[in-house]
Amino acid sequence: MALKVKCSRRKTINVIDDLITKGYLVKQKRTDKLGNSESNLYILKQPKNKNAKEPSAGGAPPPVNGVHPSSAGDAPALVNGVHPINTNITHTNIQNIVEFLNRNADTSYRAKTQRTITYITARWNEGFREEDFQKVILIKCREWKNNKDFAKYLRPETLFGNKFESYLNQKGGFGDGKTSTDGRDSGSCNQDEQLKDLF
Repeated sequence: MALKVKCSRRKTINVIDDLITKGYLVKQKRTDKLGNSESNLYILKQPKNKNAKEPSAGGAPPPVNGVHPSSAGDAPALVNGVHPINTNITHTNIQNIVEFLNRNADTSYRAKTQRTITYITARWNEGFREEDFQKVILIKCREWKNNKDFAKYLRPETLFGNKFESYLNQKGGFGDGKTSTDGRDSGSCNQDEQLKDLF
């Protein structure tokens, strides 16, 4: 859906949530034949016009902005044939994120630890997805992994905490891959200042 409207995925999710809050959309969970959660279905509610007449029982109203009423009475309509966004986090998502962290940071965090689940779920609920977590992990591993003062911060509490979006959008610093002629990272800052920024 984000590609269709030419917006970021996060912005699209925020707009959808706002439309749900304002009562323009209804969100329904869609399941497969076994009852497993597959994705979400978003149904556009018809605006209420006080001056409009009720449609006759014999005919369906015409399509509105590419939204077609479903032919089956209980099946919801699809908007422009776009597959709905799945905003539910699963244990598999958490497992993938933690495994990616462990592989890249040489750590051994567990996906079942409540604190780790809490941090990941909080960011997920803000609209971030696995790709975002992976990008932050890679950025901070490049920046901190080989630095004895910072390597200890390659943990869920720091990476997926309140500064997650700042890490995701970080430019420059240790992670930009540029080195000076003496082999040091040319984009590096004062380490004390970076430590101070962590807290």
